[in-house]
Amino acid sequence: MHPQRLPEGLRGRPVRLPDDLPAVVELVRAYDAHHLDRPTEPPESTVAQLEQLDHPDEDVLVVEDAAGSLIGLAIFEPADPPAHPGPAPEHWFDQYVLPGYPAAADLTSALTGAALAHTQVVLAREGVASARLETGAARADTISAEVFGAHGFTLERTFWEMARQLGPDVAEPGAAPPGVVIRQGRQEPGDRELIHRLVDTAFRDHWGHVSRDTATWWTRFEALVGIDPEQWWLAELDGVPVGVCLGDASRAGENGGYVRTLGVVREARGRGIAKHLLRVAFADHRRRGWAFSALRVDSTSPTGAPALYRSVGMTPTDILDLYARTVDAEPS
Repeated sequence: MHPQRLPEGLRGRPVRLPDDLPAVVELVRAYDAHHLDRPTEPPESTVAQLEQLDHPDEDVLVVEDAAGSLIGLAIFEPADPPAHPGPAPEHWFDQYVLPGYPAAADLTSALTGAALAHTQVVLAREGVASARLETGAARADTISAEVFGAHGFTLERTFWEMARQLGPDVAEPGAAPPGVVIRQGRQEPGDRELIHRLVDTAFRDHWGHVSRDTATWWTRFEALVGIDPEQWWLAELDGVPVGVCLGDASRAGENGGYVRTLGVVREARGRGIAKHLLRVAFADHRRRGWAFSALRVDSTSPTGAPALYRSVGMTPTDILDLYARTVDAEPS
């Protein structure tokens, strides 16, 4: 990725791993502290994101000032290998600018322009006519919102980070709904296949869901920070697997628990299964001594998930906006 009209005094270069990782973490922490009530992802997630890129020297741009301090960062995350024939690929990029930098708008624009130009390079290399490019920003990051609009991105979805405190009112989950049995998920082939199938099936109703084969899904899932099989729970209704809850320890550094994935297949919704799985997770998190439990949800989810989470005492803590645009290959 190459810099696009950087503000005076700055220079861009490819990321150098692992040397740049401490500075990357510091920049992400500074961004989160400025724009978010509570970090929605630990900065270590950005490190994991960088480490799983096949070509970080091509897909990551760092921007330094004259003293060598990291001021800006752009990360391009390629889509899954394109299917032919198939839908247009969906690429993603993240960008961070040091809060308080005087030319933040100009630098954000340069990083966004670099991501757009890099997308065209990828399209040419893969022989693809067009692709969807997505990005996101905290609602409080008004500079990014303005820059994305100027570059042709539109706001497509809003997500809430929701949380609840784990005080004395959090009790053991109690009896499951009639016909429902909750059991611990296991690190063995049968359960791994089952977990993937339940997640893939339950999320087919959700906006932006991409169905992946079992191996690819687990590779991506296990690259996340805080993976903890002790927080995998499966729900059966009348002996049939219908629901899954995958918690993790990614927020342990903030003294909190996190529900990474919660899903119930369409045919079993409305039976209190998701609510009971949440109570199982809350009770587990409180036993660990954590002060809160959190999760992320599409604010307009067709399954009514936000209302469910409110019903168990969760409230929004931060708002995250997703933007997207189509990028066409440059004419040959």
